[in-house]
Order: sequence, then structure tokens, then C-alpha cells
Amino acid sequence: MRAFLSAFILNIQFFTSIPISRTIHLTQKRTIYMVQTLPILGIVLGCLYSLAFYLFYNYTPFSDLAISIFTLLIPIILTGALHLDGYMDVCDAFFSYKDKHKRLEIMSDPRVGAFAVISIIILLVVKFLFIYESIMMFDETSSQFYFAIALIPFISRSVIGTLLITTVSSKEKGLASFFKKGLERKHILSIFLQIVVVGVSLYSVSPSSMPLYSIMWLVALLFLIWIRSKWIKWFGGINGDTLGATVEGMEMLLWMILWLSFYFVTG
Repeated sequence: MRAFLSAFILNIQFFTSIPISRTIHLTQKRTIYMVQTLPILGIVLGCLYSLAFYLFYNYTPFSDLAISIFTLLIPIILTGALHLDGYMDVCDAFFSYKDKHKRLEIMSDPRVGAFAVISIIILLVVKFLFIYESIMMFDETSSQFYFAIALIPFISRSVIGTLLITTVSSKEKGLASFFKKGLERKHILSIFLQIVVVGVSLYSVSPSSMPLYSIMWLVALLFLIWIRSKWIKWFGGINGDTLGATVEGMEMLLWMILWLSFYFVTG
């Protein structure tokens, strides 16, 4: 239990901007636990996002537009834009249309190219559309929206944890390679168990949210299968940047599912 707690604290230090001054030394055992506790990090972040939205929506005079901007910015602030940085690097590399080796070189280049700028603008604009229109159609008497906001980072971190366990690294050195040391296929059972626990807990408090949760996971599974094959094809495997891009792509896709649910289910 203490090892899992230490790994969770390390996840906060590595993958968020939340200040924790406690020093914990990295060991191979702890990095394995860090991957296994990524879904827990996701649900904690999701609860913070959902709480922030609840407070803005119910206790401030701000418009839906302002709240949408805050909802877009809070994840960026709490993660230190870590995943957006990876997304931009991947876009620069992918749209170069070079071979795998050259793409990896471009990805490692600290300079920002035009494709990265264009891609991040498109990502943020489209994501903002999904958030804004979802908030406009949001029924404040329903709790499903709050649960959905909390589930989005939980699902995205479960996906990257699964990628780390099941996918080869594109580099001998780097973040993904570092975390993959000692990982085995059996470690995916821990992530699966957390998914089941969250699903059962959600059903116990909000049975009406289960259809949306199931759809979100179905989409996430299809995305995982697709993006895993593409990372291998385009870059020879995963690395820190592709994991960041996976988080951003997955979360935008889940916001799209939530947005569509208002049009075709609740609408």
C-alpha cells in the first residue's frame, strides 16, 4: 500500500503542476506502480476539474462562455501543458511526411514548427466548441455532466497506461522507455480492475450515467486499438510525446461524445 501511495505522489510530481515538496526516489518497482496508478491520477484530476466546474457554474456570476474558457484552461494549468507540448511535437513530426527516423529527430527538436501551431489552434478551438455547447445544453438538475467531466481524464490515463504496458518504445532512451522497464502484460490487470471499480461505483451512485460511461469506454477502446497501430506505423512505437498526444486526442474525442449525447440523446 505504501508503495502505491509513493507511486501516486510521484505521478502527481511528474505529470501535474500541483506542488508537492516531498522527495521520493525513483526505483523500478515504483515506476511499475506509477503506470498502474495512472487511472487513479486521472480520476483525482477529473474530480478536481468537475469540482471547479461546479463551483464556477453554481457560485459565480460568470457567463457560459467564461465558464467554458475556464473549463478548457484548468486541465492545461494543472498539467502544466505537458500533454499539449507532446501533441505539438507529434504534429510537427507527423506532418513532415518523412520516414520514422527523421520524424523522431523532428520530435526531439525543441523548436516549434508551423504544423504544431496550426494543430494546437485547431485542437483548442474544436475542444472549446464541444465544451461550450455542452455547457449551454447542460441540465443543472442532472449530475451526469459532473460525472462525465471526472471520467474523461480517468479514461485517458487508463488508455496511456495500457499503451505503456502493451506497446514497444520508439526510443532506447526517453520517458516511455524509462517507464516501460519491468512492465509486463499482467500489469494491465490492475488498470482493468480500477476501470471495473469506477464503473461499479458510478452505477451505485448514478445508474443513469452508465450508458454514457459504456459508450465512452467503447470509443476509447476503438481509439486505443487504432492509435496503437498508428504509433507503431508512424514512429516505430510510443514515446513521451506520443503519450501526451494520446491524452489530448482521447480527451477531445470524449468531449465530442459528451457533446453529441446532448444533441442525440438528451436533446
